[in-house]
Amino acid sequence: MLDTQIKSAKWSTRAIITLAVSLLIAPAVVSANELEISAAEKSCREVYPDWTDFFDRRECVEKATSAIRKRIQEDKRREAKEKREADARECISNDLPRMEAAYVKIFDAVEQEFQATLNDKDGGDISSDQIEKILKATITDIFIQKVSSNDNIRQKVLVSTVRTKCNSDFHFLLNIRLDESGNVSWLRGWSETPPTGYKDPIVNSRGYLSYQAMQESARAKKAEAKKKADEEALKEKEKKIEAERLMQARSEFLNKVAEVGSPGFTADQNGCRLWNSSPRKAEKVTWSGGCTDGLAHDFGTARWTAIEGGKSKTQIVTAFFVDGFQKDGVFEIINPDGEKTKGQIKNGAYDGRIQVWTGENQLIVDVNYNDGKKVGYGFFTYTNKTRYEGWFVNDLESGQGTIFRADGSIWYQGSFKNGKRDGFGKLFVQNHRYEGYFADGLGNGKGIWFMPDSNGQMTQIEVKAKNDCLWRYNITFFHTLSTEEAKCKIDGYPY
Repeated sequence: MLDTQIKSAKWSTRAIITLAVSLLIAPAVVSANELEISAAEKSCREVYPDWTDFFDRRECVEKATSAIRKRIQEDKRREAKEKREADARECISNDLPRMEAAYVKIFDAVEQEFQATLNDKDGGDISSDQIEKILKATITDIFIQKVSSNDNIRQKVLVSTVRTKCNSDFHFLLNIRLDESGNVSWLRGWSETPPTGYKDPIVNSRGYLSYQAMQESARAKKAEAKKKADEEALKEKEKKIEAERLMQARSEFLNKVAEVGSPGFTADQNGCRLWNSSPRKAEKVTWSGGCTDGLAHDFGTARWTAIEGGKSKTQIVTAFFVDGFQKDGVFEIINPDGEKTKGQIKNGAYDGRIQVWTGENQLIVDVNYNDGKKVGYGFFTYTNKTRYEGWFVNDLESGQGTIFRADGSIWYQGSFKNGKRDGFGKLFVQNHRYEGYFADGLGNGKGIWFMPDSNGQMTQIEVKAKNDCLWRYNITFFHTLSTEEAKCKIDGYPY
């Protein structure tokens, strides 16, 4: 018994010595976390040093150590997660194509349902049950959860998740936001806890889709389409009214009968009508071409016959006619006096070479036209029988040309501009001649006056012209003329 007691005492002494040694060497093996806790306890003792602060000191220590232990646990979980993610990185790399394909399939299925509802159901609402059904039909192993509105989420959310098959928290999350009535508002997707370096290429292209925005856009397009359709309908209605008005006006116009002094249509012996711009007394017409809807519509010859001065006179027109009117193409007109005009019409005006012969078969006009205006070189006989031969520009005499009197003698030869004598020219007045400069149709500038002397020999005098008046170096040349008017008219030289 005594031995036992001694042994017990011996072991107790040994235990005490061992514990003391452990306490002496403990700081060498204590962890950093335990040191942090120890420092926190020391700090609390410094804040509450008295024995009366025991309870405050204990509360301080409990709070400090609790926070430290919580952080320690979070660090351990984070480190474990990082290790797990690192270990699962190769697995995720192999599983990623499946996850991305599933995400795209879900997103596109929802988008197609959005579009189909807009097209087939006139933009009606989409319920959460309808979308949930589509999600389950698209991916069989998808995780779906309904989250009600709370302090953090203002509206209901239908959450669908595409998880990895690896030992990782990495997943794709698709939130379908619902309105107060439980209908779909929008779809948003993103990745949660992705591996380091993952750039979300699929989510970046399919991250957000608003059904409300699509509805508003569809309604706006529908309203715009309706507005456009209404405008088109109004235009068609106006066009129809205008067409009916034109048809009525055309009908009235086509039924207008030509009378003396009033243009209209004249019908031939077969009832085919032709437009008559200058009706003559008791005028009749015969037409050799085709007729459509009662109107001359072909190439043919119209012979217009009327009574003038108690005699029957005929004008012959050979040309193309459309709806009773002479149209583009070659033509030939023979007037009652035998005058004949040949050429071509384009857009209702002379175009190309136009020639005119008198009843005695004398060529009096041979000139080119462009859009109804004389151009280029040619000659033209005016109603007073004078004739111009030379260049035309824009229907006016311009360039070098000659004007002949009715008897064929030359009256003026020289330069023209805009239908008037301009530049150097020669003016022939009886047996006199002026050679000099003209401006705006009048003699202006230096020149030479040629006139016969008493022996009939031609002499020449240098003169100046101003507005068709001649001076000999400031000395009035025509001093023998009795009036200022007479000596100033070169063109109308009176003697």
